[in-house]
Amino acid sequence: MRVDSEGRYTLMGSDLAPYLMLSEEEAAFLTKILDQSPAGDPMAETIRTKLGLIGKTASAAEWVHHSKIARFIQILTLSLTEKRQVVLKLYHSASSGTISNRLVEPVAFTDHYQAISAYEPSTGANKYFNIERMEDIELLDAPQCHDSAHEFRCPDVFGFAFTKPAKKIHINMARAPMLYLRRHFPMARPFITEAGETGRYEIQVPVGSYLAPAGLFRLFPHQIEALGDPGFRRYLKRDQLKRNDGE
Repeated sequence: MRVDSEGRYTLMGSDLAPYLMLSEEEAAFLTKILDQSPAGDPMAETIRTKLGLIGKTASAAEWVHHSKIARFIQILTLSLTEKRQVVLKLYHSASSGTISNRLVEPVAFTDHYQAISAYEPSTGANKYFNIERMEDIELLDAPQCHDSAHEFRCPDVFGFAFTKPAKKIHINMARAPMLYLRRHFPMARPFITEAGETGRYEIQVPVGSYLAPAGLFRLFPHQIEALGDPGFRRYLKRDQLKRNDGE
């Protein structure tokens, strides 16, 4: 509180600060609530950043990561507006397990900027590339020259285009595969629910391909179980037989 020469009172922001500041426990509680919001929600991300400052939980690595993602989105936006090709440097493919440079022509961002839909001239296919799996991006002077082949369809939670009829998966899993799924496939987060058993989780969604969800069974063979759709269980059985033959 300040009093001027004429006896008028002014309430200063610094006077309110001790009452407006959140404790680390309060910040942690709000962060837990925000984790239930859709992945990439701009409002949630802004609040989460501020909570990180309040709770002193924001690390330098996190700041570097977020600034890198922001730069990638900026480059891809420039590529879209100027119709120029880009090279995704050392892209980590979750479906094939490979790391390579990918020359692409960006078409559109998916919801919340999780991925970019792009046409890949080398394969002649429109694909989805998760922005967090890119090590770097090079914006080329070369113009996009395959406009007639560009196509954008809303991807499934694993980044694959839907097929007709849509496939379905229903998975029950332990905590480890659940955390892996949340980390590597952020669009799946809203569909993950707690199962009846303690420490178990489920996801039940339509997908465009069984390839990515089947990868979870290869990584966590004793912590995950396929339920529901028989088509997915047959796919897993064939995949297991192929791997047994290759051993």
